[in-house]
Amino acid sequence: MGIRVLSVAPRMIYPAYSGGDLRILSLLRHLKTRYRFSLLIPVVPDQQDGYSKAAAALEREGVCKVHLVARDPSPPRQPPWRLPDGARDFYDRRLAESLVRIVIREDIPIVHFEFSEMAQYAKTIRFMSRAVLTEHDASLVSAFRFYRPSRSLWEQSWSWLRRLAYERAVLGDCHKVIALSEADAGRLRRLSPRSDVAVIPQGVDLGDFPFRAMAERAPNTLLFIGYFGHHPNEEAALEIGQKIMPWVLRAIPRARAWIVGSKPGPRVLSLESSHIRVLGSVPRVQPFLQSGRAFVAPLRRGYGSKTKILEAFASGIPVVATPLACEAMPGIEAGKHLLIGSRHEEIARQAVRLLRDPELGRRLADNARRYVEREWDWAARAQALDQVYREVLKKPAVIPS
Repeated sequence: MGIRVLSVAPRMIYPAYSGGDLRILSLLRHLKTRYRFSLLIPVVPDQQDGYSKAAAALEREGVCKVHLVARDPSPPRQPPWRLPDGARDFYDRRLAESLVRIVIREDIPIVHFEFSEMAQYAKTIRFMSRAVLTEHDASLVSAFRFYRPSRSLWEQSWSWLRRLAYERAVLGDCHKVIALSEADAGRLRRLSPRSDVAVIPQGVDLGDFPFRAMAERAPNTLLFIGYFGHHPNEEAALEIGQKIMPWVLRAIPRARAWIVGSKPGPRVLSLESSHIRVLGSVPRVQPFLQSGRAFVAPLRRGYGSKTKILEAFASGIPVVATPLACEAMPGIEAGKHLLIGSRHEEIARQAVRLLRDPELGRRLADNARRYVEREWDWAARAQALDQVYREVLKKPAVIPS
């Protein structure tokens, strides 16, 4: 029998609508023969039916048990004031109590917290189990990338300092922290020098994303895919609709853009026009990655590996992106694997190049596919996570002060 691991996630991971969901699901699938995985997920009443069906599907795939914990419908009037905004959203006594009960009843030696918001519960099991945290996005430790123009400078500063204090605390509560890039790991180590930080980058399942040649793709079609509950993806979609597409249309009047992904808000939905289709949540993103002529990723905030760019590389759709979008991709070369633009005019100009020059797109796509084949397969990531679990099991449950 495999070692028991309980993963604690902020939302249902199946079907995978975001890069974080896909990461959790992919690693579970690759390691399910070595470990006995279970999941703990908070749920609100209007999600119960959908989550229950998804939980049943996960259990059919080999997850031992999906624990759905009904959130308290009347949240506490005063959650701990030290919690930053994102963590306060997931503060729930029922979840903490359920976590402790499950760890004791099932004798769980490893609890894996996905996203720092869920790591607030690590201290509740500090004498019972070993805590692992995957920090999916270390951007919140950066004042610049934490910035929200809609809030006052004083409010921003206070929120950021509270976030830093929270991050430092939860990093110290975990036996092992997983970052998605060396750059992220460096930021986390500076924040919490005593933390044991490992790097396990994102991956891509190459079998799920077959390569398609340029000649078979829809002409003059730009594509962006993202989970719009993640603010940087919403910002990118708005930049495409409001700044990039007007520039592209002046050069190529027949151009169009597809914006695909779950949870588009009113601002993203308002981009719908004769040249822009906002398709929202779709069963599978592969048909769009197989059809688009160029993938545009004007991402300006958020650290970590960008899953959709890796999937675009695998699928054969050439990419134009900001420097930040590929920051966590070692060995990537502008002009060889993708095109780079910083300002929206530069991104639009590069997108027009890709729409007009299929040979350029073919060359970039071929190189990008070889790059993901060489560097980004999920099997290697699963091996690295297996090693992390083995190291954690050698540690005592109580973290030395």
